[in-house]
Amino acid sequence: MQEAGKTLHICNGESALHQLTAAKINGTYSVWNEMLCEGPLHPQILSKEFLKIRKAFFKSRYQISESEYNEKTISHFKLITNFNEYPKLVLWFEYDLFCQVNLIALLSYLLNNWLGKNKIFLVCVGKFDFSDKLLGLGELDHKMFPDLLLKAIQLNKSDLQYANDFWLTYCKDQHTVKDNETFPLRRKLQFENSKFPYLIPALKAHFRRKISKKNELNEIESKIKDLLNSGIKSDKAIVKALLEWQEWYGFGDIQYLKLIEEYKTKYSF
Repeated sequence: MQEAGKTLHICNGESALHQLTAAKINGTYSVWNEMLCEGPLHPQILSKEFLKIRKAFFKSRYQISESEYNEKTISHFKLITNFNEYPKLVLWFEYDLFCQVNLIALLSYLLNNWLGKNKIFLVCVGKFDFSDKLLGLGELDHKMFPDLLLKAIQLNKSDLQYANDFWLTYCKDQHTVKDNETFPLRRKLQFENSKFPYLIPALKAHFRRKISKKNELNEIESKIKDLLNSGIKSDKAIVKALLEWQEWYGFGDIQYLKLIEEYKTKYSF
């Protein structure tokens, strides 16, 4: 059992972990190192089937070996599985699609394994009065983190159930097209929860990366096309432009490099 008052902080990535460390926030740190906005999914988080599917996906798409996945992801998962031993959990996440899908997956896991004896808090950043653009944790001064912690929102069981419902629906509907209003995930966009102000906008971005007609470009492909047509040829320069352009996706270099490669192959550019 962890010592009294011990807090487990679960970060959305290495940048947030760095900032937490710099801010000297008390507690134990872990990172939710996954990319659940991409690839095949299994609704039962951290199950053998889930890990098998995800390892195969990373190896196939990004040439990330099983040992690399174990080192970067499983090692942190092992700490998270002991979350009931900590009196307090604080989840540090961001507004974008990448983070929001990871967040609802994590909350699904917590719901299904929670003994109900500890308190769960959420810090989810995006909008700030001093900025015209949405900001992630890695873009903030670490001196802001103690204040963010003070403003953390406590989540109850119904909040976790809300997130879990979205996660299960996302797992079923992640490959559906953007303009079909009959799909359950599209219908769920009308159900908002004030504790998750970025979830609905992020899921709307999910549909913008889908196509509804053969040979139609999705939003990201359209942007890649525009950048290539503007005369930018270097993949590195295109990635830089995409990172500056994106608002709700939250993708990284590795994802955009793969999407650029696929676009060029598909359209013989």
